[in-house]
Amino acid sequence: MKLKIILQAKEFFALPINYNHMLQNKILELLNKKNSNFLHNEGYKVKWKSFKLFNFSSLEVEKKKICKNKIFVYPGKVILGISSADENFIFDFIDGIITNKGIDFKEGKLDLVSIFSSKELNGNKLVVFAKTPIVVTKPYSEKAIDFFTPRDAEYLASIEKNLKDKYEAFYNKKYDKELEIEIMDESKVYKKIRKYKKWVYEGYIMGVILNGNNDILNLAYKTGLGSKNAQGFGFVETFSSLNSLKNYIKVV
Repeated sequence: MKLKIILQAKEFFALPINYNHMLQNKILELLNKKNSNFLHNEGYKVKWKSFKLFNFSSLEVEKKKICKNKIFVYPGKVILGISSADENFIFDFIDGIITNKGIDFKEGKLDLVSIFSSKELNGNKLVVFAKTPIVVTKPYSEKAIDFFTPRDAEYLASIEKNLKDKYEAFYNKKYDKELEIEIMDESKVYKKIRKYKKWVYEGYIMGVILNGNNDILNLAYKTGLGSKNAQGFGFVETFSSLNSLKNYIKVV
């Protein structure tokens, strides 16, 4: 399930420009301890890998100013996208944000206005836009952390393998049907550098076309593409819903 959370900043405040770790912590704080501990300590496992299977977007701030390493948030609307393959996670998050009446940063508060939920996807083709950079880490590298780029043959192959591993972790069975992933327009691929805590990540904003079984396409839509989804990377949206609520239903 994928949500669009409509929030309101009533007073001016400033966030660090690299706030993903802060937002991730606030999301986990809104869950009950059982779910939060499960995601932190266990997750959904396949072999030696563990996935949290949730994803979130950057904050879409209606009135802002970026100055050096700060985002100045002015009174106005703020939108947060959050999604997960696990409906228990989503319902728990909804309960938490309603109870808390929004999201509290130490720098300032975003008040809850409304919550919209996406409709279930149907079909064997999914065309999406990456609203946050798609990161693909190299499994073996001399560097502490290194990345494939869309120019590397391993880039799309790694996204495909990652998605199949998520499928196996969530459904407890291997994915054995067709899956094809391609870049929509290679002339419109944009490199983005983001920092999460002390780590610097290299990712790419682009349109992506996926062909496959409806279950794995929904999984891609709900959990994101590439690596580090629970840190806010690889959040995707259909083109028809990028700047609208066309495929969403109001739940709160």
